[in-house]
Formats: sequence, C-alpha cells, structure tokens
Amino acid sequence: MTPRRIAAVALRAALGCAVVVSLAMWGCGDVSEVGESGSDAIVDQGPSADVGDDTAEVAPDTPMEDAGVADTAPGDAAADTPSAPPASPCSYPLVELRTGQDTSCAGGNSHLWPIGMAAADCHGWSAVDPTGKAHENSANAIGCNADGSFSFTQFAGNLDCQGTGVVKTFVAGACEQDTPPVLYTQAVNLACCSDPSSSDCVTGLPAVSVPGGQVFLNGEPCQ
Repeated sequence: MTPRRIAAVALRAALGCAVVVSLAMWGCGDVSEVGESGSDAIVDQGPSADVGDDTAEVAPDTPMEDAGVADTAPGDAAADTPSAPPASPCSYPLVELRTGQDTSCAGGNSHLWPIGMAAADCHGWSAVDPTGKAHENSANAIGCNADGSFSFTQFAGNLDCQGTGVVKTFVAGACEQDTPPVLYTQAVNLACCSDPSSSDCVTGLPAVSVPGGQVFLNGEPCQ
C-alpha cells in the first residue's frame, strides 16, 4: 500500500470515530431530538397515551344517566300518566220524577232514578225533614215498561228493600196522586225509557234534591 493510500484510510477512520462520539453525546436513540422538522411535529402532538387520557377525561361529562337512558325506559310514560278513575257502581241511565204537595205537580223535589239494574238490586234514599227527622225509603224492580212508562216497587222505612212494597207506575207528563196521598208526582224525563239514544237520556249517579238527601245501592252509599 502506498503512503498516500495509507494516509487516506487513516483519515476516514478518524472521521468515523468523530461521528460516533458526536452521536453518543446527543443520544442517538432519541428520534424526537435529532429528527427533522417532521419529527418535531410528532413531539408537539404528544404520545398516543396522552390522546387516550384526553378521551377518558371527556367521557365523565356524558354519563349514561345524563343521556336519559333510565328516563326513557319503555312504560315510564304510561306510569306517569294517571289513569281514569273507575266508574261508580251506582252509575246508570237516569229518569227523573218530581214530587211535591201541589196537586198540579208544580215545583216539588227532583228524584233521579237509575234504570238497567237487576230487578233484585235495591236503590235506597234518605232525607231529613224540617224537624230534623231522617226518613228512609228504598225500591227494587226498577225499570221501563213496553209502553214507555216507568215502574218500581217502593219500601218505606228502610234502605234494603225489606217488608211489603208498593208498586208505582208513572207516565211521562202525567201528574198523579202518590202514596201517601198528600203527595203528587210527575215524570218529567223518561227519555231513557222511550228513546235511550236521545241526548236527553243521561247516564250518571242517582240523586234526590231534598235536604240531607243521600242515595244508596244495596245498602252502600253511592259516590
């Protein structure tokens, strides 16, 4: 090997050692420090673990409860909506009689009678007279007749249809002497007998328009 060749080899060896020493001083395993500008962008974005941490921090702000999952479960809306109250067992189509002491049936007290019950069902009513004494009456076999009239069997002194009853029949518009004979009664609305589909045929609770008046069905107060 010529002296020039030997000198060239020695120079390359010296330069190689200098590069190795230089890389060792900068930490050649740290790409983020010695890379080009593109490597700096990687450092600015942060490691993938940091991205995962950011996601974890956002998640608690939108929990399942906040999303309304529990509030929208099937059936909740129906549970929050109050149901309609059940119909009273006393509610029936009604006919109206008016009773008083006037022989022409003027004025008097109104009695709304139920129709459509079983013949054995007992409709009772009570009232208080001007002296404060309570009076009780009841009736069964209540219903309409083929000719459009209205009938029932009335029992005095009780609410459970006991004893000897008196059969009474009334025709629409006719003023009739009642029992006791000091009373006169007129049927003022028998639409539920003559024309059940008429708007004048009303369904509801029986009633008596007398002081302290109350009605009963088979001994139980109607409400």
